Amino acid sequence: MQVQVQVQVQVQVQVQVQVQALVRGPGPGPARVLGPVRGLAPVPEPVLS
Repeated sequence: MQVQVQVQVQVQVQVQVQVQALVRGPGPGPARVLGPVRGLAPVPEPVLS
């Protein structure tokens, strides 16, 4: 179960990073760098709830 949860979290983070990159459009470099950092913050909330 724990392994599955970790996989889901990783997938959610990747999706959020891709969405942020698409929304910002230009500058995919900084978007990918800042994406994971910002993505990890909101992810644990839905997982815990």
